[in-house]
Amino acid sequence: MKRFLTILFLLVFVSVPSFAANKPDNDIIIIHTNDVHCGVDNNLGYAGLAYYRDKMKKLTPYVTLVDAGDAVQGETIGTISHGSYIIEIMNAVKYDLAVPGNHEFDYGLQQFEYFVKI
Repeated sequence: MKRFLTILFLLVFVSVPSFAANKPDNDIIIIHTNDVHCGVDNNLGYAGLAYYRDKMKKLTPYVTLVDAGDAVQGETIGTISHGSYIIEIMNAVKYDLAVPGNHEFDYGLQQFEYFVKI
């Protein structure tokens, strides 16, 4: 499954820039993540994601970065910060939209309310 996802990602990573280069002002590019589970530097990582988003914004102004949840739980960085370090990283990457998954509530409602504020 991981190999399939890697191949799928590479196909998208390679094909989107060439597609966007054809009509740079008309294309809409949605970059989507979910179930990252604190994988700060797994695969592309958040730094690579920010780089890719910035690269796409040079081709078209219609780029958005969204997350569908389950970002704050799964590895030590999430556990020691109760997920707040992950939210801070996502804010630094400048996500446009994030929808909570079930794991955003793992540290309690008060911590989830804190996520919403930071």
